[in-house]
Amino acid sequence: MIAPPRSLYAALFGALLPALWSHAAALPQEGPAAAVELIDPKVFRVCSDPRNLPFSNEKGEGFENKLAELLAAKLGKSLAYTWYPNSTGFVRNTLGSYKCDVIMGFPQGDDIAQITNPYYTTSYALVYKPGTGLDGTASLADPRLKDKRLGIVAGT
Repeated sequence: MIAPPRSLYAALFGALLPALWSHAAALPQEGPAAAVELIDPKVFRVCSDPRNLPFSNEKGEGFENKLAELLAAKLGKSLAYTWYPNSTGFVRNTLGSYKCDVIMGFPQGDDIAQITNPYYTTSYALVYKPGTGLDGTASLADPRLKDKRLGIVAGT
């Protein structure tokens, strides 16, 4: 009988070793390492602003807090928050740092995160002191606003 060349054995061994290794790695482990989860799958993790009523607050009084509670209940999970002010770095320091599964109330059109269909819309109001010559102003395009200073909330 003619023996196969050594290079054939080496090729077979090289091809089978990764398959055997991956099979061994996929087998259930025993001991403490088997129970370690980096993220608890029983918890619905939400990132939100702690002082942003009527949307959210640390007391859970905002309507987005209520929506998060409903989602957690529907998923059969407990609810946990990571609180961070909704300002520069919010996404980077929360969702981007893997501290939560979702951000409630993320603005539509911002492509820094994957968003769902909007669940509410809102409008803005121009507030001014009566008798300052701005009565009847209906738009920011009104020429009477040209030399006026406007206040806004940063990041909006």
